[in-house]
Amino acid sequence: MSSFLLSNEKILRIIIGFIFIFISPLTIAVIDEKSETLKVGIDLTYAPFAYLENNQAEGFDPDFMRLLAEKANKTAYFNDTRIENIIIGLESGHYDVVASALYVNATRAKQVDFIPYLQTGGVLLVRQNDNFNPQTLKDLCGKSVSSMKGAAWIETMNQVSQTYCKPNNLNPIIVKEYPSAPEASQALLSHGVDVQYEDAAVANMVINQLNNTLKITSKNMLNPVLIGLAVRKNDMVFKQNLVDLIKMAKQSGQYDALLKKYNLAYPSQTLLNDNLDYIATDLDGNLKNNNKIE
Repeated sequence: MSSFLLSNEKILRIIIGFIFIFISPLTIAVIDEKSETLKVGIDLTYAPFAYLENNQAEGFDPDFMRLLAEKANKTAYFNDTRIENIIIGLESGHYDVVASALYVNATRAKQVDFIPYLQTGGVLLVRQNDNFNPQTLKDLCGKSVSSMKGAAWIETMNQVSQTYCKPNNLNPIIVKEYPSAPEASQALLSHGVDVQYEDAAVANMVINQLNNTLKITSKNMLNPVLIGLAVRKNDMVFKQNLVDLIKMAKQSGQYDALLKKYNLAYPSQTLLNDNLDYIATDLDGNLKNNNKIE
């Protein structure tokens, strides 16, 4: 008799699980029933995506996570962590999700699952009175370049140095890493480096803050990249609910309004397709392998 009841209980749980999956996009999605907060790992030194103002987290990522938390009837709590340690903090359970303009790449995708939500790209900055006007990474051979520490494009510059500069008997690209984008800009202004590689949105903000003492030389956005929310790979239910929350934010129109406010864009289908192996969702924004959720 007990075996019969146990078997029926398992069947009932499976049925309830499927019902939850199908109705969750239409109701308030639940991130964690035991917590009233959505814990977010974030580097608050990367304006306009994330920064600290009046002791409050500001920028696109904090606004976006507050929006998702609101949809889940939660309060977003921000754990300020430098970018080079942010994935370690996620794996250690210090927070539920990383929302910190984190570029999607193959190396990071081995550690975490990405749910894409933004796209951006790089530009090259020099001093306003400089005659050197680099357009592509190939123009950087023999030059020193400042960058925020741990940025995904550092690997790309090193690859160009090895596969283009060296075979063409040109000096290598020397990358100098700094804790934040403003410090990378100060290194350029003080002639510590020749060029700064920076995210397009950040570069525009930096130029305005520094009264146009720097200028963007690259006419086209370099290496368009995908930005994703990072989640632990085994958090299947959490990922499904996060995807549901994003869909709710889209349907309400609040997501688009937020993108417009910060002059940002949702990832293009081409960019999503190029990174399909490194993200946890398909081209329609649905979680892959959602049949694994119980």
